[in-house]
Amino acid sequence: MKQQTGYHFLYQEEALLHTDPVTLDIKSSPLTDVLKRILPSRALDFRISGRNITVLRTAAAEVRRNIEVRGTVRDSGSVLQGVTVTVKGSRPIIGTATDANGRFILDVPENAVLEFNFIGYVAQEIAVAGKTNIDVLLLPDTKGLGEVVVVGFGKQKKSSLVSSISTVRGEQLRMPNRSLSNNLAGQVPGLIAVQRSGEPGYDNAEFWIRGVSSFAGGTSPLVLVDGVPRSMNDIEPDEIETFTLLKDAAATAIYGAEGANGVILITSKRGTAQKTRITYRGEYSQLKPTRRPRFANSFDYLSLYNEALSNEGRDPAFSEEVLAKYKSGEDPDLYPSSNWWDLLMRDHTNNTRHTLNFRGGGERMRFFVSGAYFGESGLYKVNQDYNNNAGLKRYNLRSNIDLDVTKTTLIRVDLSGQYLQTNYPGFGATNLFERFSRIPPHLFPAVYSDGTLAGHDAEFQQTQSL
Repeated sequence: MKQQTGYHFLYQEEALLHTDPVTLDIKSSPLTDVLKRILPSRALDFRISGRNITVLRTAAAEVRRNIEVRGTVRDSGSVLQGVTVTVKGSRPIIGTATDANGRFILDVPENAVLEFNFIGYVAQEIAVAGKTNIDVLLLPDTKGLGEVVVVGFGKQKKSSLVSSISTVRGEQLRMPNRSLSNNLAGQVPGLIAVQRSGEPGYDNAEFWIRGVSSFAGGTSPLVLVDGVPRSMNDIEPDEIETFTLLKDAAATAIYGAEGANGVILITSKRGTAQKTRITYRGEYSQLKPTRRPRFANSFDYLSLYNEALSNEGRDPAFSEEVLAKYKSGEDPDLYPSSNWWDLLMRDHTNNTRHTLNFRGGGERMRFFVSGAYFGESGLYKVNQDYNNNAGLKRYNLRSNIDLDVTKTTLIRVDLSGQYLQTNYPGFGATNLFERFSRIPPHLFPAVYSDGTLAGHDAEFQQTQSL
């Protein structure tokens, strides 16, 4: 139909998921008549806008296909509280959690598939198929007890751990930003992270393990990457095999006083005996402020100033005639109204990431080689003559090689490095934001009508003295 008519069809995949295919032999009939013959019997409707046709499920079908499902989730001994119950593939996510009695109630499509997830138990999927009552029995996940966890002195099975340790995979730390420390919040239990700034290069998060342990000494945890103390902010997540958090005294005792604030162990990926596997990942992200300040124009600013003087019993500083000129904008040189945020800042910015990995090897030699690029820019508008925007470019390279010289001798050659290029305006972000937040909009324009850059006398004198 698209090829014959030239119309584009838009629809939600789930709306047509359980619709039977249609075969018709029609000649010389209007498209609207054909759609009216096909869609109503399948609880579908359509809307035409230009060359686009949107296929929609009717309101009656929406009401008819949703049913209320109740049930109880338990294990072999008792009911389970806090089990996550979600509709598989739903966007936005439809879900709930079981109460103290293990019960749940959820409105779902009659053909939905429910997913039941709980830590320490095997996840289950159950098709609703029109049923209104579903009782679920979850089985313990014994497989997780055999997993190997990185600890201070090597590796240990989960089942034999007696200390407080949390581990996540490197894939779970992939986020569209530069600093690894910003990816930790909400990913690792027991870790608190606070990001103070979003400026490129200065957006690293402060983080603590189980809270701030000291108000006088250092509070940062010890970070070890493949056993070597170093900063972790510029490590590429694609290089990480495991990220382990040692939280209590039993786990960090081997590090002595260095581990008083907790220990982070980062293990990088290594080669395996397999055919060389090449992996590429590219990202492009657009970023915009969650909130932006709203500034008053010159007329509103000066009117409120006059009102403030009047409240104190003083005469207005600006006459109605002058206020009218600011409001009309008839002479932007003498009566400017400068919105410094709009003049200096963009609505959004972006960042880009590219990673290329090679992993493989044989019985005697194995390798993992990774190269990555990350670039981001700030929100400042760029000058035509030179780049005054904040920005950062980072290049990462890692090479891990394992060589079995003999049956009892293993040589490891690990190389890792980062190269950063940064660009910033002449003043820091704090000074710039303070200036355009405090300078009144009526004081002077950013650029005069003849193209001359404007400036205030006090600012000019200060610059000259510097």
